[in-house]
Amino acid sequence: MQGRSPRRAALICALGLGCALTAAGCGGDGARSSATAPPEASDAAPDGAPAIPACELAGIDERGGRQGTCFIGDVTRTVVDRDRRLVFEDEIAIRLRDIEVSRRGGRRTVVASLRVENLGVRRLVWPAAAAQVALYAGERLYAQDLRGRSLALAAVRPPAGPRVSLAPGRAATVSAGWRLLPGVAARLRERGSAIIVIPPNDGGRRIAEAHRIGVLRLWK
Repeated sequence: MQGRSPRRAALICALGLGCALTAAGCGGDGARSSATAPPEASDAAPDGAPAIPACELAGIDERGGRQGTCFIGDVTRTVVDRDRRLVFEDEIAIRLRDIEVSRRGGRRTVVASLRVENLGVRRLVWPAAAAQVALYAGERLYAQDLRGRSLALAAVRPPAGPRVSLAPGRAATVSAGWRLLPGVAARLRERGSAIIVIPPNDGGRRIAEAHRIGVLRLWK
């Protein structure tokens, strides 16, 4: 069985999955020590502002602890509770308006309604790809599928599209959808469950490519 790459291990750590078992991504060769902030942190911090801390030292994670911004390996993450705005400075703010679970056949359809605000100075299209919004439940990451997305479009009121195009300072609603097994859907209120997003200026079009992720905790 092939071992995890440092990039993949860092992402697993950033989502709260077994950091003790993936030390290659959380420290040691190929990863930053907790004393060194990643380039994203130092570039984004204003003059005189403290560097972004390591997540373990700051006590920021999905399963409890504090909210805020921290890093693991080369992944910077911002964690907030479901009733708070997830803010990436000068880019985007995202708030969870609602999340609904309905039964369709042997599956459960999960539909999330997200309020998105453009905090930048240029027009923003987000998400650029469906994979930039994912669901984390039962220690697994779930991408949107086409059927789940179509159900989400029909379920949200007022109707919301799968992406929004916003002028600076404007806000709108975007919908996301997944089809899950009943046992997985039942775990959305358990510790660690979250909606995971990639901010628009990260450059990654999939969660596994991202150097920054946002985490909206669903269980708090």
